[in-house]
Amino acid sequence: MRFIENYFIQILEGRRTPGSILRFFSSIYHFCISLRAYLYRKNFLKSCKIEKAKVISVGNLWIGGVGKTPLVVKIVERLEQGKVALLLRGYRGKKKAKKPYALSLADKAWEVGDEPYLLKQKFPSASVWICPKRILAAQEAAREGKTFLIMDDGFQHLALRRDVNILVINGKEDKALLLPAGGLREGKEALTRADYLVFIGEEKPQWVKKYASKLVWLVLTPMAMSADCSSSATMTPHVLPSYPNDSRS
Repeated sequence: MRFIENYFIQILEGRRTPGSILRFFSSIYHFCISLRAYLYRKNFLKSCKIEKAKVISVGNLWIGGVGKTPLVVKIVERLEQGKVALLLRGYRGKKKAKKPYALSLADKAWEVGDEPYLLKQKFPSASVWICPKRILAAQEAAREGKTFLIMDDGFQHLALRRDVNILVINGKEDKALLLPAGGLREGKEALTRADYLVFIGEEKPQWVKKYASKLVWLVLTPMAMSADCSSSATMTPHVLPSYPNDSRS
């Protein structure tokens, strides 16, 4: 298992070229996820709309962390925290929540996962839900009276309709291949689904303009993003949702 893990790490880091078999499976994967996105776009597959709440999705194309959590933190800080629900899958936690689970301050990181734990500790008045099916957590949060539902790592979770779709990129997407031959969850054509692009880096890459020339940009330097869910970066107001703190119908 360690050999296989190291093999894929070397591919993701660009130190090894994927073989033809991986490229073949990558093309099949690309076809399947493109078909899925098409079926949602044409309403053959239905997305659920959460009434009386605004859904904000923050996601990425690259597997692994690219700076989504610090951005989620900045969004929550602009809203009234008592009206916010954070929807997470709950990676790496011992608690496998098949049904939506709302965190309490008494939960431990090893039980619910590091990211949900950190967010709950930082925003105790917000509700933090973990569930693989974010749509179920969203419905529970709406019943709870939350009016702003922030879906972390939600770009590919098309079953839940969103009002704002934010995509975080790191520049690696340009020449990368799709899984399992590379680190992309979707092809670069998926950039057109985003309302906003947030680029973590010193300057925005030119290649993205081909796919998303009308999107608003926010450039954050890697030094401004820290692992403890804090950020010293200045966020331009027009990038983050400008919702008032009162409820929106």
